Amino acid sequence: MTTIDLTAPMPRHYAGSEWLAANLTYEKKNAPSALGMRVADLLGELALGLYHLPKGALYSTNWSDTHHIEVSLENGYVTLCTVDSNFLTRLVFLAHDYGMRVEIRPRTFSHLTLMFWQRHLREGRTSERHPTAEQALAAHRARYPMPTEATA
Repeated sequence: MTTIDLTAPMPRHYAGSEWLAANLTYEKKNAPSALGMRVADLLGELALGLYHLPKGALYSTNWSDTHHIEVSLENGYVTLCTVDSNFLTRLVFLAHDYGMRVEIRPRTFSHLTLMFWQRHLREGRTSERHPTAEQALAAHRARYPMPTEATA
């Protein structure tokens, strides 16, 4: 079985875990776990810099949890779209790249929660694996072939 190398550096363009570690010290929070650091890197890429997430979301998150990380966002902060504001598409692709299960849940009428679990395998039982985006797309196309477009 193919394992997910949690030590391999992910390509990054925006501040994530290093920004989190430097700024949590001012809030007297526990040090982030390895999972918290990976989620911070993923969210840093998603938000184009972790510092762009609402301060309340950053400082109310328990980044030291080793099982899962929950980040609560105001509904006005995020628009879950696939094209014009491609937050949802980028979240899905980043989750596949990082090998993380991501769940989106309503929290209140004005907040939603992003929940993150690290997977360690690319194949195997559903509760243990997280395929690459390419594997997920291949499985999707096997079930739903690309429609043929009519020619003019």
